[in-house]
Amino acid sequence: MSKVFSQFRYSGLVDDVANKIIKGGIELTKKYAELKGKTNEEYNSDNHKFVEALSEYCVKSAGFAWNGLETLKNPQVTNSVAFKEKFNAIVAQIITPVAPAVISQRYMDLAEVKQIGWGETARFIVKSNELFQVNDIAEGVQFGGLQRLYNDEITVNPTPKQIRFDIPWYQVAAGIFDMGEWAYKIGLSFGGYIQKNIVDAFTGVITSMTAASSPYVANGFTDSNFLTIAQRVQTANANAEVYCMGTVNALGTVFPSTVGLQYGLGEQIAEEGFLQRYKGVRLMPIEQAQVPGTINTTATLMIPNNVLYFVAMGQYKPIKVVFEGENVTVETVPTQTPDKTAGLAITMRFGVASVVGSKFGAITGIVA
Repeated sequence: MSKVFSQFRYSGLVDDVANKIIKGGIELTKKYAELKGKTNEEYNSDNHKFVEALSEYCVKSAGFAWNGLETLKNPQVTNSVAFKEKFNAIVAQIITPVAPAVISQRYMDLAEVKQIGWGETARFIVKSNELFQVNDIAEGVQFGGLQRLYNDEITVNPTPKQIRFDIPWYQVAAGIFDMGEWAYKIGLSFGGYIQKNIVDAFTGVITSMTAASSPYVANGFTDSNFLTIAQRVQTANANAEVYCMGTVNALGTVFPSTVGLQYGLGEQIAEEGFLQRYKGVRLMPIEQAQVPGTINTTATLMIPNNVLYFVAMGQYKPIKVVFEGENVTVETVPTQTPDKTAGLAITMRFGVASVVGSKFGAITGIVA
């Protein structure tokens, strides 16, 4: 998680104090993610210090005297336009790197992330993967037939996505509001939505490639199907190394059927759930996730457990995730209530699309 967080930056504010607070908020969220929600005394202390620093900065920026977190119980302070503007700006800068960071690194093996300016359109050139045909020509013939390789161009237009919720000022004033958890859940919500779009786009491409019509898809795991698909994907991608990807359930089915070859492999399967390599092909697990909105209902899993994906590493990634602008926007909406909560609307602009520029394969119908 640390490595992923470090890949994304915030655009920064002019005020050095604000920038320090933003960095503190990002570090707090990072620590919450690393602790996997199991907070400790050190984290709780850091959270309290961050809430105080953020609140003090917003209060003073609005022209009010700072008298500790109790100041936030005054509706004249929290309803101040200047207070809200500073609070919204800092929250936006914290959320900006969090949302992409919580997307599992495993998905980044399938997806390319691109950031564009406001109002721009992302363009992707899909180069032809065909080779020139070598023809025999007769003596005295100077030129053979002219051959051309045609590229294609795909565009991805980001659209706005929004989350609306309330923030309880009394909890903030009491020093018990967990800002790290709050920021992480916002990022995780956007990240989950993006992950679902990545999976849907990739699954849609695989679905359109049936075993009957595509030489890169087979039905059911066998050694023959495994090696055939792996070799076809490898040779179609300039002999790049091919990885077999899938959920732990799917990868667990990649196992020799010959009893003698199974000796010594059971311990690795029992410990990790799958083999590291099989028939010279590296196996990589895709982190499973639940479909947003089903956690407390059907608990629907996001990644199909009956498909093995074959992808050439370092080659053209089939899914494109495009973010528009450098940060999210945070707006205060008029939902103030007697219990001193304030509505916030957090908006990101992004798009997810499948752009098939290289060959990849799949084995469907896995019985996990």
